[in-house]
Amino acid sequence: MMRYVLMCFGLLNVVFGQRSQLVPQKNRLDLTDLLNRFHDTTNTGPPSRGRAVDLVVLMDASGSVGASNFEITKDLIKNLVDFHETENGISSQGTRIAAITFDDKDWVNVEFNFLKSPNGRYVYNVNEVKRDIDAIPYHGGDATYITPALSKAHNLLLEYGRPNATKAVFLLVHGNTGDDRREPCNVGQRLQSLNVETYIWAISGRPADLECITPADHIFNVGSYPSSVRT
Repeated sequence: MMRYVLMCFGLLNVVFGQRSQLVPQKNRLDLTDLLNRFHDTTNTGPPSRGRAVDLVVLMDASGSVGASNFEITKDLIKNLVDFHETENGISSQGTRIAAITFDDKDWVNVEFNFLKSPNGRYVYNVNEVKRDIDAIPYHGGDATYITPALSKAHNLLLEYGRPNATKAVFLLVHGNTGDDRREPCNVGQRLQSLNVETYIWAISGRPADLECITPADHIFNVGSYPSSVRT
């Protein structure tokens, strides 16, 4: 699973450059130094085509994001998909992906769900996933709540997750959230009970109590959206 930590730092370096930084503040390190430390202390092993990975991405579609930044969000998620294609293979046997958009407390939507593809019955590829990402509409709601999206991700992984699969959630959230302080923590505990690794990109804000959802080294604080995603 440390490979995912490395991937997160690598993507942030590519997409946001040196503006990205690890939360909490006391643990901020030079990105290259931090990657070297991970390489020195962790045996990540070589890529393994066909390794079972179940991945849910959560995309903030609230009004504070804006339509142009939502397109950047989609480009970032496509970078994440490309990483999994290179490392593991996007397929019904390898990495399966679902995407969820969220904003208001009462609005959360599953944009596509390839987690439920039975082995051997339905084959899809990286290009199909990226087309579906491009087709995701921007909603532009009035507020930002992460709890319903995390709960939906938990339910998808509980229902469709493969017993032998590595399970991960990637949450990209902009600005501050309106969640009750306890609600994200409760869902975070449910995700942890399923052995789900949750990674959070927090842009232009600091949603409260993220450390109760996932360890601090899985949380990345970014000052603002870039003008475009670099590849």
